Amino acid sequence: MNEISKYCTGCSACTSICPKNCIELKKNIYGELEPVIDHALCIKCGACRNVCPTIVQPCSNTPDKVFAAKSRDIHICERSTSGGLSMAIAKEILSVGGIVYGTELIGLEAKVIRIAELEKVSCIQGSKYLQSHMYDALIQMKKDLLSGKKVVFLGTPCQIAGAKNYLKNYSENLFLVDILCHGAPSQDCFKSGIELEIQEEVESLKFRENNRYCLNIKTKMGNQISIPYRRSYWFNSFVEALIMREACYLCPYANTNRIGDISIGDFWGLGKAAQTQLDIDSGVNLVLINNPKGAILLDMIRQSVDLEEHKLEEAILYNHPLSAPASVPKNYDKFKELYSKYGGKKALIKAYRKKTIFVFIRRLVNKNKKFHNVIIKLPIVGSKLTDYPR
Repeated sequence: MNEISKYCTGCSACTSICPKNCIELKKNIYGELEPVIDHALCIKCGACRNVCPTIVQPCSNTPDKVFAAKSRDIHICERSTSGGLSMAIAKEILSVGGIVYGTELIGLEAKVIRIAELEKVSCIQGSKYLQSHMYDALIQMKKDLLSGKKVVFLGTPCQIAGAKNYLKNYSENLFLVDILCHGAPSQDCFKSGIELEIQEEVESLKFRENNRYCLNIKTKMGNQISIPYRRSYWFNSFVEALIMREACYLCPYANTNRIGDISIGDFWGLGKAAQTQLDIDSGVNLVLINNPKGAILLDMIRQSVDLEEHKLEEAILYNHPLSAPASVPKNYDKFKELYSKYGGKKALIKAYRKKTIFVFIRRLVNKNKKFHNVIIKLPIVGSKLTDYPR
């Protein structure tokens, strides 16, 4: 599998299907999960290659319908980073005895979990801007489908592609929801970034305050810390797409040919390129209905959400995952070289010096609130030192 390693996303389809359990996802020198084969056990059956979405690309569809959507449940909207559509879907599937799979952030680890009880669905609420580990989620999905249960899986397009190949013979009750993805840094890189912010053990973390990117950290010591993304080496690098795994810059799913039955994300640009009657202050979902199964899923939740139909062209303008993957950064090779030699913290600080010097200055300036309030009002330089772009 070496010839396709740079396209590998760590979707776990290969590890899940291997009849000899001789493939394991392990961290490489860049902190990324990739499959490693125990050739002493391998029987060369080809199952891993047949299920790999990089080698065997599953079918995709251009959206039939495009909507702006927002849950009618105010409590869901308050806890969601967008319009709460994923929670509406999850609750509906659970209400008919189905199973939900999505990503939970436990401390600093993101993992795909199985949810069978309504009380636990809030665990997967909110954005997680890093790669989540699938573990045995695909194997569990197969068992649930074989038992006749409805299953919905909310994941990144590459995770959905792996699930689509692995579960192709059990898809009657399977609903796949792909999340519009900016790219997924490794968990190792994320942990290095948090270590640059705080030395205490993290109990919980959120990545957004409504439409604003920030690190909201609660430590196990009870401390609450909020860091705007432009003051974080890791988060600033994420937003500027500097630290993704190589496959993210080659992503075949960053276009309007969607891999899921439904695609959801933030409807960026709503109220600008696209007019709306919905309240955009607390976020609104972009929803793409990609096939008849997606239409069925939307009909199941129609009574619990406000929907507003739009054109696909309106969605594309401000949502780059619908047009192209992020471009490879100029110093990306340097970032990977530093990572392999010294680890994530040094790579985050030293690979993109022109970027990180501004992060350093913002952090420094913010220590003196009076000085900060004066300097951000200066022409040109002030806009570079604010917590959020003007």
